[in-house]
Amino acid sequence: MFILSNIQKSLLSVSTTTATRRDPYTAVHQQRAARLACAIAREMDLSGRLIEGIRIAGILHDIGKIYVPAEILNKPGQLTETEIDLIKTHPQIGYEILRGIEFPWPVAQIVLQHHEKINGSGYPSNLSGKDILLEARIPWAWPILLRLWPLTGLTGQLMV
Repeated sequence: MFILSNIQKSLLSVSTTTATRRDPYTAVHQQRAARLACAIAREMDLSGRLIEGIRIAGILHDIGKIYVPAEILNKPGQLTETEIDLIKTHPQIGYEILRGIEFPWPVAQIVLQHHEKINGSGYPSNLSGKDILLEARIPWAWPILLRLWPLTGLTGQLMV
């Protein structure tokens, strides 16, 4: 386990509390995504140090949604193109929030790249392949795996 500074611990706490109060779905999603990403990283036999960085980035990966109005995040119907475009700004906003905070891992870059796709069709920069950090390539699988999770019996195996 790697020791985080008090400032880093406070940031994680503030992020989690803010997400929970503003949008409970996002708060639960961030925690599940962090657990799942760590499980994937362990299966990939990544180092404990790298896994801890992935955990931190997983907890913070949607911090940029603070910029998106809650009524859009919680909208029950289909989103407009403008609303989708606004939601797609959250990786950049998250990066801007985190870039000045020193972590022993590239947390801000992972947050920025977490919606990039291997084939280059992601956002915000349309990165592809190895241009995407390994730590950010793992989150690309999160949406798929989170949808499959209830159907597979993986919950016992993937709990952190």
